[in-house]
Amino acid sequence: MRTRWDALYVTKAERAEVTAAAERAGQSVSQYLLAAHRGAPRNTSSETVRIMQALVMAERQLASLARQIQHQEAAMDALLLQAHLVAIERAFRHVAMPWSLVLDDACDHGAPPC
Repeated sequence: MRTRWDALYVTKAERAEVTAAAERAGQSVSQYLLAAHRGAPRNTSSETVRIMQALVMAERQLASLARQIQHQEAAMDALLLQAHLVAIERAFRHVAMPWSLVLDDACDHGAPPC
């Protein structure tokens, strides 16, 4: 049998963040925190599906780019290749790691290196 344990000190923002994450995972806050402690997956199935779809999309874009490079008679411009790769990376990160876009944005505006 479980008993109540009130020993967690958090800010209002942290509490809201953990509560929202637990709701997204379809769990109570207690279940979510215990899953995190035990190292159990905390992603909802819809979140996992969304990330897998982004991974498949990135793989398809990379395969398409590889075909373009193979069928091109002239050498591909390095800047154009880099632009394609960055676009693929950002599209994936937008879905799978949305917090990383904020870090990129800071790096792009002369902030200290991330």
